[in-house]
Amino acid sequence: MATNVYMEALSPTMEEGRVVKWHKRDGDPVKTGDTLAEVETDKAVMDLVARADGVLRQVAAAEGQTVAVGSVVAVIAAPGETVGAVSASAPKPTAAPARGSGERGAVVNPRSGERGGVAYQDVPLTQIRKTIAKRLATSLGPIPHFFLTTEVDMERASEARDALNKQLERLAKPSPDRIVAAARRVLYLD
Repeated sequence: MATNVYMEALSPTMEEGRVVKWHKRDGDPVKTGDTLAEVETDKAVMDLVARADGVLRQVAAAEGQTVAVGSVVAVIAAPGETVGAVSASAPKPTAAPARGSGERGAVVNPRSGERGGVAYQDVPLTQIRKTIAKRLATSLGPIPHFFLTTEVDMERASEARDALNKQLERLAKPSPDRIVAAARRVLYLD
């Protein structure tokens, strides 16, 4: 009897996964526990393993395709068994161009009109990037923020830097940022 291979929730917060690479192909024999594919979750790339013995059939998710958790991505059938059609058909991903679209491969601003009428192309985010974007957007919401501004008279710091630069001639010379950071450490430690 055929066993559906589902996109499993490989992490507690996973809602969808992107098939990175298939380790088994349509028609390959599989055993329980074999790695069928690598799946990118919202946190890491993990293995999708076989839950039955048999032959892999009807791979329904192409490499690079994002699939919702619970969707059928393939079927494991007994040798010689015929299986019905899988409900989720997989569109083939299109490859992005390797270079920029400008003259001699230059990357140009799509809004500046320099692309000669080439349509805007939206590149899908990886699962990890989606999670980063979601967390970044929510990080400003529930927590109140405040901003602190401080004025600093840098005249004495500049004099101190010039004196240090004369003493350290051939060594690394401190930048104004390093002077301010050192002053902050002294202030906070006292």
